[in-house]
Amino acid sequence: MFSGVARAAAEIVTNDQGDADLIDFQYFGFTLLTLTYFGVQLLGHPALGLPNLPPTLLALSGVAVVTYTTKKALETDITSSIARVIPDPFVTDVITVITIVGTGFGPGPANNQDPSKRQALLQGQPLQITEWQDNRVTAQLTPAAVTAIGDGSTATIVILDSDGVASPSATVGVRR
Repeated sequence: MFSGVARAAAEIVTNDQGDADLIDFQYFGFTLLTLTYFGVQLLGHPALGLPNLPPTLLALSGVAVVTYTTKKALETDITSSIARVIPDPFVTDVITVITIVGTGFGPGPANNQDPSKRQALLQGQPLQITEWQDNRVTAQLTPAAVTAIGDGSTATIVILDSDGVASPSATVGVRR
């Protein structure tokens, strides 16, 4: 449990890759400072009602919020992930069509697209894509994918998103 709490606490001042992030740290720091000041003033003088916050503190907190929000709005490195494969298990045959459901796959392929991007890989072998959406890919097994599965009872599926970045792998059951 502690590792989960420590990991969550680290996300307060790190980016999505786990590296220290000045913007995240400033956002957290100035918000904490503002809340602390507010709490001390309110608890120290409750009869005076809600305290006035110094303009400098409000400005620093406001700039940190705007900077953090702008950074998040400009981020484009959404990681793709596979939620499930339909059907599971599926029959290993070249006529089998599977649907991979998830997020962050990116828009459908363009005509002049780099063939190493926007792929569905089964056991490392590309599948024949029949439909591509940001949250759903429909593909037909290929002879190479069927051969790669061999006699196994499970297979590994990976999506290469619109930038060619691989999703975490998903395991799906197979049957003959």
